[in-house]
Amino acid sequence: MTEPTRFSGYVGMKPDDRFWAKVNKTKNCWEWIGQLNDRGYGVFWLDGKDRGAHRISWVMHNGEIPSNNTYHGTMVCHSCDNRKCVNPAHLFLGDAQSNMDDMMAKDRNYDTSGSRNGNSKLTEKDVVQIKSLHKSGISYVEIGRLFSVAGGHISQIVRGKKWSHL
Repeated sequence: MTEPTRFSGYVGMKPDDRFWAKVNKTKNCWEWIGQLNDRGYGVFWLDGKDRGAHRISWVMHNGEIPSNNTYHGTMVCHSCDNRKCVNPAHLFLGDAQSNMDDMMAKDRNYDTSGSRNGNSKLTEKDVVQIKSLHKSGISYVEIGRLFSVAGGHISQIVRGKKWSHL
């Protein structure tokens, strides 16, 4: 089933056809099987940049997302709490506060810092060692090679921008 598109400007495959080729419609959630960002949300390339797949689904089914003047703008939130879901029946508009209220009401305010984050390549012990290695004069790039992460990531750890809880 091809949904009508509100996008134009592509040569070759239509954006809506590209979009639906990356969706697995199950009985409940419509799961995004394309690229994911580092937070687990679907990503769709449109008009020269990556966009949230759930946001594209909202626009395809409901029209433009109203803008507001807050820092985060209008959010497209998931009632199903599945970041890969693009089912418009599971999406609703909100702001940062309503998104946080929804999270708290569903008791999803768990701590995912450090090694509790499923995407983490490092442990707390690694971070302590990284800071020690840097104090001894080893460069960010060299430390990064030891731990198989980018030197820029090591820099952020040492400066307290990442793993700030340690």
